[in-house]
Amino acid sequence: MALTKVRAGGYAAGGIIQTQYTQLTTASTQAWSSNTATAFTNVTVNITPTLASSIIKLECHIAGEFSTEDATYDHVVFFYRDTTALKFTGSTSGSKVGISAITRTDRTSDANSTGEIGYFTYFDSPNTTSQITYKLGIISNIAATFYINTTANTSDEYFVSNIAATEIAG
Repeated sequence: MALTKVRAGGYAAGGIIQTQYTQLTTASTQAWSSNTATAFTNVTVNITPTLASSIIKLECHIAGEFSTEDATYDHVVFFYRDTTALKFTGSTSGSKVGISAITRTDRTSDANSTGEIGYFTYFDSPNTTSQITYKLGIISNIAATFYINTTANTSDEYFVSNIAATEIAG
């Protein structure tokens, strides 16, 4: 029989302590300027870790459409922990850095029914028991708008997006 180690507070290492989430069920937009890291103002979730040693698993599913096809080729997404960007930290000279990108679709024939989607995960070690606000972030060389939960012409398709933070005992 295997024994499970229990940490202070009665939480087994690797066990889930809590999950907080925000589910977006209405259409909205998020605009950004070229070469400017921008937080999606309504793709956010708050969590107050129980243990300073906890790991926070971030997950985000976003569906919608870019206002311009050029933005689909030229962007990266990442998470913010409050105002700190959580992303790739290797050599980045002259490059956009993030954790992933929103999947591009070919919308040259119909801007009413060609939504883009993205699903991202990231493991954070915030080392705090204070409330944290996590947000989805984006940076692109192209100024654009992302139509959250709908397509650019908002007449054909509607979606649901969400962001979640799960506290895992460290």
